[in-house]
Amino acid sequence: MRALLIGLVVCGVATAATVSGDVDYAGERWRAADAIAYACEDGGTCVAIAAARFDRAAFLADGVIDSVDVHEHQPDGARYLVLSFDGEGILRDVGAYGPTGGSNQSDESMLAAFTLEAFADDRVAGALDYDFAGDRIRVRFDTTIEAAVSSE
Repeated sequence: MRALLIGLVVCGVATAATVSGDVDYAGERWRAADAIAYACEDGGTCVAIAAARFDRAAFLADGVIDSVDVHEHQPDGARYLVLSFDGEGILRDVGAYGPTGGSNQSDESMLAAFTLEAFADDRVAGALDYDFAGDRIRVRFDTTIEAAVSSE
């Protein structure tokens, strides 16, 4: 597996993500190219891992990175995962999305396949090593958690 380090400055906010791995899930096969973490609408933390780089500049146009950006600003045929954590860093579910739609999994085997490596106010890191019934997800990420950006 190759690791990709992404570092950029958007609207005065430095972001960095390290992500690597491969996904073969629900008939979709792809390599992880980018990761971004942001506050979920329910107060938890979400981490999106995608086959293509996220357009952080477009995401920040409204001053915040959220699920609307991740789900609606993807190119046609985009493939990505969204890992949802509670406020303590416990993985709640994993959503897998692609050109044919998406689904969320919260079954015990997938949740047990996740290893949390770091969870803080500004950073989350971990690895998902899931292999079941022909589906395989092996990804590792370490990313800052994006915050709202002031428009001033």
